[in-house]
Amino acid sequence: MYVPIKKHLSTALLSGALLSGCASVKPPTGGPKDEKAPVLTESNPANNSTNFKGKVVKLEFDEDVELNNLNTQLLITPYMNNNYTTHIKRNVLTLTFEKELPPNTTISLNFREGIKDIHEATNKTKDLKLAFSTGNSIDSLQWNGQILDFQTQKPQANTLVALYKLSDTLNIRKQAPYYIGRSNDAGQFDIANIAAGEYFACAFDDKNNNYKYDERTESIGFLSENLKIQKNESSEISLFMNDNTAPRFLRTRNVGKSVVFSFSEGLTYIQAAANPNTVFDQSEDKADIRMYPQNVDKLSKDSVEIGFTVRDSSDNQLVVKKRVLFDVNGNVDKTTTLSTKPERNSVITPYQTIEIAYASPITDSSFLQKVTVNPDSAGWKATKARLSGSKNTLIISNLPVFKKDISLIVPPVKLIKGNSTKADTLHYTPAIETNFGIIGGQVTSADKDFILELVSEDFKVVQSVRNAKKFRFTYVPAGKYRLRLIVDKNQNGRWDAGSLDKKTQPEKVVIHKEVINLKANWELEDFKL
Repeated sequence: MYVPIKKHLSTALLSGALLSGCASVKPPTGGPKDEKAPVLTESNPANNSTNFKGKVVKLEFDEDVELNNLNTQLLITPYMNNNYTTHIKRNVLTLTFEKELPPNTTISLNFREGIKDIHEATNKTKDLKLAFSTGNSIDSLQWNGQILDFQTQKPQANTLVALYKLSDTLNIRKQAPYYIGRSNDAGQFDIANIAAGEYFACAFDDKNNNYKYDERTESIGFLSENLKIQKNESSEISLFMNDNTAPRFLRTRNVGKSVVFSFSEGLTYIQAAANPNTVFDQSEDKADIRMYPQNVDKLSKDSVEIGFTVRDSSDNQLVVKKRVLFDVNGNVDKTTTLSTKPERNSVITPYQTIEIAYASPITDSSFLQKVTVNPDSAGWKATKARLSGSKNTLIISNLPVFKKDISLIVPPVKLIKGNSTKADTLHYTPAIETNFGIIGGQVTSADKDFILELVSEDFKVVQSVRNAKKFRFTYVPAGKYRLRLIVDKNQNGRWDAGSLDKKTQPEKVVIHKEVINLKANWELEDFKL
């Protein structure tokens, strides 16, 4: 029977449409699982080709592909303010740039993991690169290395690595780099197709992906000397927070009879202008200064000028002068004691410090001589009790070794608010030595001024000593630890960061290669650093 060809085709197409509406397209079943990433088989321009003209780049793969966050994965060097669009047709990816590519320039496209198998999403490209030149020659030098954290020496992944052309107006806070790369999970990076020359080299965790360094939120590392590339080079860069921004004064507010000065960050240094009629303390987060009137009669009507010189943990300084009016009729907060560290009735180790924080500064320090410990079997003296700089914390240090439970007896304390605490007794239980371990050894470094820290797995300081060539950390809870040595070059008893503007590096940090697995009643004392 004769069937018209058009009708036959229409029927076939209709049948296909109905079938496609009932089932989704799936990869063929059976056989071994495809675990191979897409392979680039052809490109225009070809890899390492020269004299390319145009705005369109095409890549052909050995299988159908799709994009995998290409906007963040694709690194184009040199950096160009030139947007592009993408189009995929089965196994062909097309990039079309808005503007012509710069003349006489080697261009490198690093797709990293930006392209994947359309059927197996885990099959992604690995550092797929395409390089070509719009001129007669192609640059071929490389710079590679590793990015670490300065204080932990741990590899830092997905960090922007940057090379800048030198100029008198170079400002990496406002300018994008010329060459860029990103570190992988092992902290390693590799930037290829670099032109010979001299560059400023750095790395920072570009959290907002704008290719510009933001010192308020992003850590940075850099080479102190410019990088001269005449051959392939390798470098190690360690990141740190380069805080050169002074604290910001935010506001004042009246709280009861006091005035609170609020700042943008915690303060490590406060110098108040001499004023016999006022006294101050700090909030727990160190970001507030609370000023109290001492002689209410002299502050009753007129505003007074209050001046502070404050610094943050990076020694950035701010001088503040404000006129404030104390509300002498304000309510009095009846709160007296805020916190006790360690908590009452807890276990304490020998020589541990006890801190009692009060709600306002202490006006009379004579009570310190009456702080006692019961039983006083080791001849502990009241001179071991002192006040913090802001006079709102009682610090009790150098407690001796006790075999039995102890009671710390604190007499009444007079506070600036006019309140007084009642006599207080805090009870503690001494630690049992066999429940802890000992970590010891010697420092073989030639450095004379250093800080040796015993840190936990997450690098929190557990104990520390200064300038001790032979060390012994006792009463250490069972757990995993590292030893960290800080070369205290300026002898201020803390680690100091570097300065990007001065191109100075932070103080040197050395991490012992071994993770120490300490168990109760163990003594491990053969470590060298």
